[in-house]
Amino acid sequence: MIYRIVCAWCGKDIGEKEFPGSNNTDEIITHSICEGCKANTLAEIELLKKGDEYER
Repeated sequence: MIYRIVCAWCGKDIGEKEFPGSNNTDEIITHSICEGCKANTLAEIELLKKGDEYER
């Protein structure tokens, strides 16, 4: 069985992973985060942290 991996943020196709031992032929999609969305999200978190420092 092959799982298709898709970015949960932007929908980009990240790749596939084979899981042996199953005869299921249905398309199975799982989600993760691509490198671009990960970088953007981490940058946003850092900006929020810095903004929080100014409010103290």
